[in-house]
Amino acid sequence: MPTRLWLHATLGGASGLLLQRLSDDAAVKRGGSTDPAEIDDAWRRVQLLADTLRPEEIQTLSDRDILRRLFAEDDVRLFESSPVFFRCRCSRDRVAGMLRALGAEEVRSVIEEQGRVEVRCDFCNRAYLFDPVDTEHLLSAHAAADPSDKRH
Repeated sequence: MPTRLWLHATLGGASGLLLQRLSDDAAVKRGGSTDPAEIDDAWRRVQLLADTLRPEEIQTLSDRDILRRLFAEDDVRLFESSPVFFRCRCSRDRVAGMLRALGAEEVRSVIEEQGRVEVRCDFCNRAYLFDPVDTEHLLSAHAAADPSDKRH
């Protein structure tokens, strides 16, 4: 999906404008042109207008004012805003599920090499440690709950 991003950051905060081009089908469903050349022209036009936005305007103007300023001649809809925040959904249970999915042989080989299994979340950097007792418990619980010799 073609995307453009304008960012402005100071010590006090960061703000930005993100534009994403709708698929041609989505544009048509919203009452837009079916002509690919017109759709391409509209995408270029929107980018050119957004390029006129100065960094201080991105930081100081409201969303509504930015849209009115840039697209005064267009019919623009502004949706309700929602707060942006970082939230990682990792948990020990999720990591245990991932280890079960790796399989007993792989998990046991890591235990044999390193004495424990350590998994670090790429998003929040939290470390999850599983010692040999932990890994055997999660592997045996998995085997009891989901035997591999099911017959259908």
